[in-house]
Amino acid sequence: MKNVSIAFCLLVLIACTNTRVKQENAINEMEKTVYSDSTGRLDPAVAAKLVDDYMAFVDAYRNDSVSARYLFKAAELASGLGKNERALELFARYCGEYPETEKAPVALFLQGFIYDDQLKEFGQADKFYTEFLEKYPQHSLANDVAVLKRNLGKSDEELIREFEEQMKIQ
Repeated sequence: MKNVSIAFCLLVLIACTNTRVKQENAINEMEKTVYSDSTGRLDPAVAAKLVDDYMAFVDAYRNDSVSARYLFKAAELASGLGKNERALELFARYCGEYPETEKAPVALFLQGFIYDDQLKEFGQADKFYTEFLEKYPQHSLANDVAVLKRNLGKSDEELIREFEEQMKIQ
């Protein structure tokens, strides 16, 4: 009876591993086609399917070393598709589930940037930019984030006027 239990566990393990490998292979193949060969543009239908496939993998294999990368890619693709709310949700999930990873600061920044650049919700953008600067003051993006924060909501004309004023002072 003990041998039967061991054999059953082994079969389940092999089946799960096989399913994981198949999912990863399908994702790898789809990644090759997400950009149209002729135009180099994102294919919206393929990209939407790829986001779903990334998330199915992440949900099934949350602790897998590939899951953090797939979650970040899903968020980037959602953003590229103009699915801002979905992108914000996925970047927030990334920050919550993988806060110690190298991409966590970027995911936090991108939440602020989506609110700033895409949604024009400057109060929300300011919240994320402030959090970024508090958590990651030495990050390579910190200076850029500080500039974005300082210029939140300003029109191009205002920015040009400020730049011209700075040039007069120097």
